[in-house]
Amino acid sequence: MLTVIIPAYNANEDLPRALASLQAQTFEDWNCVVVDDGSKVPLAPIVEGFADPRMRVVRHRVNRGRGAARQTGLDHVSTPFVAWQDADDWSYPSRFERELQALRDEPEADLVSSAAVMTRLDERPAGITGTPRSVPSRLHSSDTCPVVHASLLFRSHVLDRVSYNPKFRFSEDHDFMMRALREYAFVSLPDVLYVYREEGSRSFAKYARSTLTRVEVAATLSQAGLVDRLTLIGGHVAKLGLHAACGAIGRRGQLIAHSFDPASPGVVAEYDDCREAVDRWLQRAPSEGLRRAG
Repeated sequence: MLTVIIPAYNANEDLPRALASLQAQTFEDWNCVVVDDGSKVPLAPIVEGFADPRMRVVRHRVNRGRGAARQTGLDHVSTPFVAWQDADDWSYPSRFERELQALRDEPEADLVSSAAVMTRLDERPAGITGTPRSVPSRLHSSDTCPVVHASLLFRSHVLDRVSYNPKFRFSEDHDFMMRALREYAFVSLPDVLYVYREEGSRSFAKYARSTLTRVEVAATLSQAGLVDRLTLIGGHVAKLGLHAACGAIGRRGQLIAHSFDPASPGVVAEYDDCREAVDRWLQRAPSEGLRRAG
């Protein structure tokens, strides 16, 4: 019923927990395609180490970038629903059950995502991202992307009109979302169902590369008028300038932290419970494949 796609590159340390979080799901009718995007050490032994027939690997002989890896995964979808799981993140055990229920409750919607916990380098919660405030059911005009792509689950017929651009090695997710959310209705759940291990990797160079892609996407959005496209471009350029200015005075870390909502004690407690549940599944995995891959 559900295909979960994990694009992965040199993810030997992180992939086991991502896979264990799938096995921990309360919804069990899924299969998983891990797209090994030319990793230096093949990832197949890790997947085989879980001895789960629902998991398989498709490998690129060379690294082709995230846009190509995501599209390769989609080429292997034959189920009515698709979900993403990034290799360096993990999902709460109730994620798929609750996201699928949201689409049943909103039959006009085709995509759903949830809020996510952002973690620090020590894997403790730093804050929450993707919490809906005023979220439209479909993007219009100069709206920016209001949802977390990594926690996305959608009906597979979305792929009839929207795909991932293989030329984008970075921010391919933004390109897909800006197009998909203008074509199809979506739901954004306020509940935290995903763990996004991102804070330690938000370098200015990475942010600049992402911004350039977002500017290119805004310039070519066929669904937006010229004024809307210029508004989006101006917003991205202004944010890049703000990041550069804050970096020059040593305040960029504080700027990034302000982009999160605070993690309440209840959110932290739920995070700890879910991580414990996922780690129990991780400990059950046969060790030989994990050892050979590590």
